[in-house]
Amino acid sequence: VIATNFVLTCTVAGGSAFSLSGGSLATFSALGGNTLTINSTPCGVGCAISLAIPNLIGIPVALKGGAVAGNVSVTAGFTAFSGGVPTLTGTTPAVLVVDGATSKIKLTP
Repeated sequence: VIATNFVLTCTVAGGSAFSLSGGSLATFSALGGNTLTINSTPCGVGCAISLAIPNLIGIPVALKGGAVAGNVSVTAGFTAFSGGVPTLTGTTPAVLVVDGATSKIKLTP
């Protein structure tokens, strides 16, 4: 059994970019028993949690500092979590955080 607790999976700020191709944010073992808890509270004033990023529906993304949903690009077929689902905890939990109007995240299968 592997149990992991992350504060945040990915934070992009200051006009930087994060790109992930050919993988998932996390992969759970086919044998079962693995857990992943993401404990985060990235939002405050001027922040919004989006659950409707195209091709990432239901995965919470925090948008702050002028970031909008268009700053996150997810190609059809991308699987955020392979073989399982993380537990999200915190006041306003988010898996990804985009901070700033020019910060970008790109996820492709």
